Amino acid sequence: MEKRGVVLITDPDSVTRELFRSFLQKEGYNVMLTDRISECISNIQQRDVRALVLDVEAPEMKWYESIPIIKGINPSLPIIITSSQNTPELEAKIRRQKVFYYHVKSFGVEELELAVRNAMERYEDIVE
Repeated sequence: MEKRGVVLITDPDSVTRELFRSFLQKEGYNVMLTDRISECISNIQQRDVRALVLDVEAPEMKWYESIPIIKGINPSLPIIITSSQNTPELEAKIRRQKVFYYHVKSFGVEELELAVRNAMERYEDIVE
């Protein structure tokens, strides 16, 4: 059963993008991939994106600079920030952005899927 809306994954690492896509598609999600924030923003403007997975290492612009732009386009969009590294400073900076969830990649794809599911449900509750 395919879930409505799109999960957009923005990550510079092609292996990680494909791993996330494969797992989420098996769970029934419609997944789009990009490695650039400019494409991410364009997709949010043009598509029915219901959850965004954004890596802190995405090129072109700092992730924390892109969040206000993304929230300006769609304030209800749940944003899940991912990172390979976890430091107290990074976590504090992410939490200040008031994103939906902070996912450390070493936690595994199952935890990410749970965050995506919760994000999609939250979005459905807000917009419908």
